[in-house]
Amino acid sequence: MTAELHHDTAPTDDAAVNNDTAPRRDTAAPTADLRRFHLAHLALRTHADDICRALAALRPGEAEKATAIGRLWMIYEAGSRGHDLAESALCWPVVTERDPSFADIQADMDKQHQVVDEQARAASAALNRLAENPDRARIADAVETMAVLRQGLEDHFIAEEDRALPRLAAVFTDADLEPMERRRRRMPKELRVMFIAAEDGAARRADARDLIGVLPLGDRIKLALFWRRHYRKVVGPVLAIK
Repeated sequence: MTAELHHDTAPTDDAAVNNDTAPRRDTAAPTADLRRFHLAHLALRTHADDICRALAALRPGEAEKATAIGRLWMIYEAGSRGHDLAESALCWPVVTERDPSFADIQADMDKQHQVVDEQARAASAALNRLAENPDRARIADAVETMAVLRQGLEDHFIAEEDRALPRLAAVFTDADLEPMERRRRRMPKELRVMFIAAEDGAARRADARDLIGVLPLGDRIKLALFWRRHYRKVVGPVLAIK
């Protein structure tokens, strides 16, 4: 996973003549630090893989292990849906407003979010059934629906990182990201703690130190003192399923 982005430069006069829709920005203006997007993607990829591996190793009748998977899934599902909603509401419309040629990409990203949401709902239903009775058929169903979701996420993340985030970087500044940070701070405390701990945990497991650095200093201190233990309690039992 890399946080490196390709930043568009301001068009020359000739380019402006030939492309009236090209985004214009002051090249001296600071661009937004989009590492938090890449950190979120890393966390969602990592913990989807954790769930997929645990499901593949689950045996019929292992109710406690199925419950542990379900506990991680509930946090995962909320984080994934919140991430997509924030992008659709707070990011893509701003990019299109400043660069109208982004409109087709915005529409495509929103459609992809809808597809991933449908896949997540199917996975959620399968995991709920699994929690009630982890028999062989329900394990197989959960494995299959989660695999479909994992592939759907990967396809979406690749498209977003290739097509949407570079365009976001071309027109956003750090000030434009403040509404997303305010949204995070308004979350229920337990969810916010787990989301941040999941991001930190995924980055630490991947040795992605550059991504850990994007977390606010106050959150990193709380992670070291308190929050990582919450992460271990939820993710540890899932990682132990082999």
